[in-house]
This record gives sequence, structure tokens and C-alpha cells, in this order.
Amino acid sequence: MELSTVDLKRCTLIRLGGRVDGSVAPDFGSKLRAVTDSGRYKIVINMADLAYISSAGLREIISAWKTCRRWNRGDVRLAEVTPNVTVQAGSVWTVVNSH
Repeated sequence: MELSTVDLKRCTLIRLGGRVDGSVAPDFGSKLRAVTDSGRYKIVINMADLAYISSAGLREIISAWKTCRRWNRGDVRLAEVTPNVTVQAGSVWTVVNSH
């Protein structure tokens, strides 16, 4: 997993790349929590270089989204989702096609 964070004027941009599986999802979640703990609740996750994300990675994104949406403080948005991202949810593998 490659991850970089940039604080912009109105949001925090997180560039996510590589593979986010069960072994790196806790690290990904802790980096998301570090952003929200610093008081930044408007987050954009750029997924242009993401090849794979497991259900554990999706769970971390949903957890951050819930934290940001609590009391209408902000939101989490996904940007540049590639046309073919492999997602594992449980024992089912899916290739997500965007149009």
C-alpha cells in the first residue's frame, strides 16, 4: 500500500495506491483516524493507483465516513476510481466496473 496525505485549504487529499488487504488495513485505518483526530473532516481519497481493496479496507473507509458525517462535520469522497478495481467482500471476488 502506498499512501500520501496532503492538507489542502478545504479538504485533506489522500492518495491511495497498490493493494489494501487485511494485513495493511489497520495501518490504513490508523492513518484515516489521524486525519480525523486532527480535526479534518472533509476527506477525498484518490484511488487512481489502487489495484485491490479487501473488505477490511472498505470497512476502514466506511468507518472514516461515519466519523466525518457525525454531526454534519464533513464527508469522505472517492476520486478517480479506476475502471477495474478488484474488491473482495467475504468470499466473493468482484471486479467493479465504473462507467
